[in-house]
Formats: sequence, C-alpha cells, structure tokens
Amino acid sequence: MAELRKVINIEDNAIKHSKIKRELGKSGIKSVAWARNAESGIEMIQMAIDSGEPFDLLVSDMHFDYFGSEDMDAGEKTMHKLWEMGIQIPVIFCSSQNWKIPGSVGTVFYNPNRDWEDDLKMLLDRI
Repeated sequence: MAELRKVINIEDNAIKHSKIKRELGKSGIKSVAWARNAESGIEMIQMAIDSGEPFDLLVSDMHFDYFGSEDMDAGEKTMHKLWEMGIQIPVIFCSSQNWKIPGSVGTVFYNPNRDWEDDLKMLLDRI
C-alpha cells in the first residue's frame, strides 16, 4: 500500500462518515477531512492542491448533493468533474449499492450487517 496520510471523505451521513474515519484510522490514516457535498469536496481538494498538501485518496459515497440537487450518481459525477479539472486522485466508493465504476480503485459495499471493513482494507492495499 502506498503511504496514505491525508484522505477526504465526501459523505452526507455523519454516522457513516464516523465509521469510515474510524476504519481508515485503523489502517494508520489519521487525517480524514469531511465534506457533505460535491461543491465542498471539490473545493477542499483544490485548496489542498493549491497549498501544496494534496489529498492522497478520496473516499466517496455515491448519493449526495451535487451542485444543489440530490443525485444518485453524485460520486461518479464528482470523480469525472475532478478529472475534467485535471485532478487525478484515487477514488474508493463506499455505497449501499455495490457499484462497479470504471476509473475508481473499487467500491466498498457498505452495509452495517456485513463485514464492509475488510473490503475497505483490501481496496486500500491496492493503492
């Protein structure tokens, strides 16, 4: 696994964000920023690049507010928007649906009734 020190999580659910942050911490990732929507997440990613301290990874939900509207594909659209801006950042999706998104590291099928944490660890090892 590449050294991942700084991660941003775009997630509109505070409890889910907390669980993701906890699991990232178990993998040694202590800096986990949180954005609740696409605009905030993209702005935070750009500001981190501009400051010379870019994020090493984006962990994104799929369904959240995308530029003022709830969008079932917001995560994928956010990834593509970053690409359009010339920003290449590894993306892991963490969603209640088991998506297969080309260009991403992969998807964690998030469900509190299954062992999603091992899926996250496996994907972190791919980076």
